[in-house]
Amino acid sequence: MTETANYLQAVCLRSAMDEDAVLFYRLRRAVYGLPGVTSEPAPITWEEHIAWFTDRVASPSHRWYVGEVDGKAIGIVRLDNYPTYADGSRIQHEWAVSLIIDPREQRKGYGTSLLIAAPKPECGRIVARIHPLNKASQRTFTRAGFVNVGSERAHWLIYELIKE
Repeated sequence: MTETANYLQAVCLRSAMDEDAVLFYRLRRAVYGLPGVTSEPAPITWEEHIAWFTDRVASPSHRWYVGEVDGKAIGIVRLDNYPTYADGSRIQHEWAVSLIIDPREQRKGYGTSLLIAAPKPECGRIVARIHPLNKASQRTFTRAGFVNVGSERAHWLIYELIKE
C-alpha cells in the first residue's frame, strides 16, 4: 500500500455549501501573494469573495468540494467548467481544477488524495494551470494522474488528467 493510499482512506470529500464561504475565503487569502501560487492581482475583499462565492457555489458549471479528516476541513477542490475554443472553430468544454490545502495541513499527502477522490466530469478535458515555480503543486497533480501537456502564456504549465 502506498503512502497516498493511506491518506485516501482518511480523507472525506463533500460538496461545498453556502456555509463554506468563510472557509473558502480563509484559504484563498492564505495563498494570496505566495510566489507561483495565485493569479489574483490584489488581496480579495470579503465583499468581492462573497459575491463570487454566492454566484458559483450552486452552479452546475462549478463543482466545488471540501476535504475533511476526522470532521475537520483540510482543503478545497474546485472544478470549474469553461467553454474554450479549439482551433478557432468549435467549442470544447474544459474543466479547470484548482486545489488549496490549509497551510497547517500541507505536506501530508492530502492534496493528492483530494484530487483522486474528487468526482470527475464525464466529458471535457480536466486541466490545471500551475505556475512553473510551484513545484509542490506539480508533484501533487502528477501523483494524482495529471500530465504536463505544455504551457500557456509563458506563465502557466498545463497539466491534464489522463482518463483511463
